[in-house]
Amino acid sequence: MSVYCISYDLIDKKDYKKLFEKIRSYEVYAHAQKSLWFIESSKGASDIRAELKEFMDEDDKLIVIKVTLPWASSNLSKEVNDWLKQVVF
Repeated sequence: MSVYCISYDLIDKKDYKKLFEKIRSYEVYAHAQKSLWFIESSKGASDIRAELKEFMDEDDKLIVIKVTLPWASSNLSKEVNDWLKQVVF
């Protein structure tokens, strides 16, 4: 399993609900910031991107990045920060 960072920008007014539901469908996830999530998945970044794009419009922005060591954060919630510290990279 790998950890991925997902960041998006839905242009104009959009329905985030379906996108959130899809992200939450991954067994392990953390909602770190307004438009930034971490997930654990055995899939690759391009597969995750393809799955999420189904819930986005053509003008929406999306990036999926595999998280590796070292990483650093500032002012994330304790829950998210602790979760990231426990992940085996």
